[in-house]
Amino acid sequence: MAEHRSDTWQPSPELELMLHAAVDEGAPAREAWERWIACGGNQKTDDGSQRFYPLLYRNLQKLGIDHPDLHRFQLSYRNVWARNQLVMRNLEEVLGDFEQHGIPTLVMKGAALLGRYYKDVGTRSMADFDVLVPLAQTDEAMAHLVEKGWNCAKPLSLMTAEYRAPHSGMGFAHDKKNAGCDLHWHVLHLHLNEIYDAPMWDASVPLQIGHVPSRALGAEHQLIHLLSIGCLNEENTNKRLLPDVQMVLKSEPMLDWDFVVSACQRLQFVEPTAAMLAYLRSEWNAPVPANAIETLAKTPVSYRVRRAYECFNSA
Repeated sequence: MAEHRSDTWQPSPELELMLHAAVDEGAPAREAWERWIACGGNQKTDDGSQRFYPLLYRNLQKLGIDHPDLHRFQLSYRNVWARNQLVMRNLEEVLGDFEQHGIPTLVMKGAALLGRYYKDVGTRSMADFDVLVPLAQTDEAMAHLVEKGWNCAKPLSLMTAEYRAPHSGMGFAHDKKNAGCDLHWHVLHLHLNEIYDAPMWDASVPLQIGHVPSRALGAEHQLIHLLSIGCLNEENTNKRLLPDVQMVLKSEPMLDWDFVVSACQRLQFVEPTAAMLAYLRSEWNAPVPANAIETLAKTPVSYRVRRAYECFNSA
């Protein structure tokens, strides 16, 4: 097992074992499970492990493992499954309203990952849903959300283009909905310009949410987006990086790594990407080409960009 480092995306040794038990297959998953139980990992509830109980439950089922904790994991799976059904219904309503008014949409994060990679709606929890709209139609999209009862932290009159400029999106809440809606006008937190969004829109793929058609990031951009989220210092949240990325890599054996490298170089998102991919390759046997990691690690970036990632990782 890799030595624990200070990177906020890297889990503790105990959580790492649990994630192996939840994601790996066959003997490696069984061994990780036994080691996790032996070190008392199943007794911890403050390390972010609970959010992975549903995925662990399904994998233990597949492995034919029986344990007293299985019932606890099953309850977590059922709760997540039921909540996610409601979240996806709320998402479908928002997407349907946008579609009726001619606003293109691209579903991001949890809902897109569930639809394209996890397949089982009960295996990944979602606190909210994320929808990207074109920058030019942000005002229109926000107005429709408010019209449908969604509330923003600030009045729309203050949500001017100038106010939104340093942000990639904004959260909305609804008194009668069980989850929030994060409306995005940019894909990445640090690349707040349409020139970075356009290639991602162009390479997006169809995604059906209920009866409503939408879009999702293409495989290569999905991976980059996940890695960028992994850089953020958000307590426990960026630990999702590992199972999310594993799901993408397992489902996309023909991933274009040359495209990933060139896109990261264009974004100057190279040092963090190289570190995360190296960890995934060494610890998780992820099919990441060594030359891709080496090329990214050797790519120079500006001081401004390096400092920006350091600030995001330590804030």
